[in-house]
Amino acid sequence: MRNHTMTRLLSVVLTALLACGGEPNPVIPPPPPPPPANSALRIAFLGNSLTATFGVPSMVAEFAVQGGALRPVISVSSPGGFGLEDHWAYPQSRLIFENSEIDVLVMQQGPSTLDASRENLILWSATIRNHITKAGVRSGLFVVWPPEGSSLGATIANYTTAAQTNDLALYPAGQAWREAWRLDPAIPLYSYDRFHPSRTGAMLAAMTIAATIFDQDANEYTNLFPLFVPESDMPTLRAAAAYATEQYGVR
Repeated sequence: MRNHTMTRLLSVVLTALLACGGEPNPVIPPPPPPPPANSALRIAFLGNSLTATFGVPSMVAEFAVQGGALRPVISVSSPGGFGLEDHWAYPQSRLIFENSEIDVLVMQQGPSTLDASRENLILWSATIRNHITKAGVRSGLFVVWPPEGSSLGATIANYTTAAQTNDLALYPAGQAWREAWRLDPAIPLYSYDRFHPSRTGAMLAAMTIAATIFDQDANEYTNLFPLFVPESDMPTLRAAAAYATEQYGVR
């Protein structure tokens, strides 16, 4: 009786194994967890002393957080006097723009008011943009300003042309400076050398870049330097950054 029962049990097990191809059902591992829905952006800056003065990239991160974004991860290469052609040949810059982890690349060179400068800006912004292989990286131009007395309009026009030619984002800090002077001709955007930005001018540039990248309202930003920038200047800065972002910014 016991042997008969064991025989029947073995027969059932054998039949089940044959039905499954002779192999037990494989264990399927659970799928990996999805990536975070709101991971922080990684933003790289290629520029020169106009980017470096008072730390425009760091201010962009601060304003992004004020606007409700996660703090972005910032990397910067901004040696004095550099243009984009110089960045192309500079190992530290190449490490930054060839980084497969970046999401946004912000490029800036000098005022580029001349026709030859415009062509140089078009050529090298396209060269760097085309070299980036990671899908989804958004490259753009940070519109700057010329020394006092030179043509801000030419700088704006040439950066805009380069961005349109190469399908780049446009971070219209130069347009924000122009609007701030329209609202308040006495607002001190230049530093002592009448070329580099004051804290006020650098902060206005950062407000405009952050509002464009993160699609935020610059009217919500607060003063990062209350000991140096009068609160009475903040309405002008907010209005100028919001206007430039709305009218000229391209994400």
